[in-house]
Amino acid sequence: MKQSSKRLASVILSLLFLIAALVVLFDLIQPEYANVMAAKSQAAGEQAFLDAETAAVAQAQSLVSAYQGQSQGQQSISLALPPSEDQAGALAQIYGIAQNSALVIQNVVISPPTIQMQPSSVTDSGNSAKQLVKPPGAVSFQIATTGSYESLKNFISQLETNARLFDLKGISIAQASGSTTKDFFNYNITVVSYYQTP
Repeated sequence: MKQSSKRLASVILSLLFLIAALVVLFDLIQPEYANVMAAKSQAAGEQAFLDAETAAVAQAQSLVSAYQGQSQGQQSISLALPPSEDQAGALAQIYGIAQNSALVIQNVVISPPTIQMQPSSVTDSGNSAKQLVKPPGAVSFQIATTGSYESLKNFISQLETNARLFDLKGISIAQASGSTTKDFFNYNITVVSYYQTP
C-alpha cells in the first residue's frame, strides 16, 4: 500500500473514532449525566427538607419540655386562684391566719359565689378575646372578730402574703364593751376570695 493511501485510511479511521466518540458522548454519557445531576438535586432537596423537619422536631421538643417544666407554675397559680370555689379551704385559711394573729373569730357569714363580669367590648375582636378569658369567681366572707390592734395588723399582713388570693374589702372597728384593756376591739372584716370559673 502506498503511503498516501495509508494516511487516508488513518484519517478516515480517526474520523470514524471521533464520530463514534461523539455518538457515545451524546447518546449515552450526556443523558446519564443529566440523570445523575437530577438525582443529586433531589438528594440535596430531600436533605434540606430533612434538616428543616429535624429543626422543627427539636423546637417542638424544647417547647414540650419547657411546658412540662412549668407545671410548678400551674400549681402555684392553682394555689393562688383555685380551680373551684373551695369555700371550706378559704375558711380554713382565714381561721388559721386569725389563730396565728391572736384574733378570736366570733362569727363568719359567707356570701354566695359571684362571677366578676368583664367590661363589655365594642369590637368583635374584643368579644372573641372575652370568650377566651373566663372571668374569675368570688366568694365574700363577713368576719366578726375580737382582739388587739397589733393582732389585726398581723392578720392583715398574713392575709396579704397568704398563698391564696384574698382581697380585704372593708374593716369596721369598735371598742369592745366590757373590756378591761384599752387595746381590745371588735372588728367586722370583709374579705373576698377568688377562684377560677369552669
